Amino acid sequence: MLNNEPDALRTLRREYSVTAYEEAEILENLDPETAILRRADFLLEQLDNLIRRYHALNQPILHYQEKVLSLLRSAVKQKKRLLVTGLLEILEHLDSESAALRLSGALAALSPTVLQEILEESALHPDSFVSWHQRLSPAILAILSQPGEAPLTCSLALEPSAIALHLETLLFDPNPLIQAVSLYVLYQVDFNQANVQAQHLLTANLTTHLRVHPLVQQVAAAIAQSTTQSTTQSTTQSTTPPKAELTSFVTLEKLVFLFNSDFFGNIHTNTLIELANRAEIKIYQADDIITEAGDTCRELLLLIEGVVEIQRHQKDGKVIVESLLPGYVLDELEVLSHEALANTIVAKADPTRVLAVPVDTFDDILEHDRDFARRVLAMESHRLQQLILRP
Repeated sequence: MLNNEPDALRTLRREYSVTAYEEAEILENLDPETAILRRADFLLEQLDNLIRRYHALNQPILHYQEKVLSLLRSAVKQKKRLLVTGLLEILEHLDSESAALRLSGALAALSPTVLQEILEESALHPDSFVSWHQRLSPAILAILSQPGEAPLTCSLALEPSAIALHLETLLFDPNPLIQAVSLYVLYQVDFNQANVQAQHLLTANLTTHLRVHPLVQQVAAAIAQSTTQSTTQSTTQSTTPPKAELTSFVTLEKLVFLFNSDFFGNIHTNTLIELANRAEIKIYQADDIITEAGDTCRELLLLIEGVVEIQRHQKDGKVIVESLLPGYVLDELEVLSHEALANTIVAKADPTRVLAVPVDTFDDILEHDRDFARRVLAMESHRLQQLILRP
């Protein structure tokens, strides 16, 4: 293998499960320049596949699953970014100018949106030694900055079967959250194929050396159970099996809402799954008191459905009322400080649902996930500044 390869390329090998032996076999008898160009062609092919997959996840028939799809789109976009970064690092280290220009043209022709995002970010700090504007030649940058021949968007008229193929590919992703969400969306697109994959996952976990993550097992079991119930109910005529709502997949639903929140988004998958396993969805009716000022703070609350009213008690006896919609985190300052609740929160819609994370769970996560702890500190510092400036 090539020595001193860029970090992104090492990450890519892990991402696509290419072993050292397999790579050595592929690159055997190739000079270093040819070997790195062969690797670049492989990355271009993978990037093209990911661009098509991203388009498949933006089909109109899937738009009602927007929160679920945002998770898959984010994962695909991160991989596209990783691939583009790997290709840029190859361009940086290529000795042959003609080969670098050819590779630049091939990358630009794919017109990945993420390429332009990376270059725009680099342009914000053009004099930095890590900026691509310092690391790549002007000729290469000129080619990469030009619009490619490929359209930025593809036809949205994909057949469900084509979408299903992309979702089945995502079932092999090493991230269990991506596997579980892909299986759920496949269930919405192609019920029968989802059942086949669910049965395969459940069987593989029992009869082979493959270890299926408990989260994926839960989703597969729920799909298999739904299939059994639908078959029992349809003994006299053929009907299209009903699609189970996300609420039928309890842990997966909690994960989707956690991922889509500004507070919990972008944290490590294992941390997110631990949060979901230890959190609880609570349901309230209109005018139910969710928390009351002066009570001991026991939970961090994420509003996932309905409307709540925050009653802020002022020192002069006045009460300021504020309404909040889904996506807001409630009582986070009290959770961090372990103080009594300062406000009363009342449900104002039927139903109003909140995802409750116990204080002890939140403290454990902060202690073991330093990146998350730093993000929380930054967000709450900004929040405190806003509160101080509030009239």
